[in-house]
Amino acid sequence: MIDTLSLLLAHFLLGFVAIRMLQHPDLNEEPIGSGRHFKPVLPKKQEQQPRRAGVETGEARPGSNRA
Repeated sequence: MIDTLSLLLAHFLLGFVAIRMLQHPDLNEEPIGSGRHFKPVLPKKQEQQPRRAGVETGEARPGSNRA
């Protein structure tokens, strides 16, 4: 069985890690003064295709008699 000292040590370590995580600065911020720069990851620009009337624009299609 697990003795009391092992349980106390495990809880102390878990608490220590939890406190360190709560005190850690936001990892999403860019570091200041360290010289590291992150480039944003964005989807590549695609060629603009002409939008068709209907669902994409909300316009009525020519020759359509729907309300």
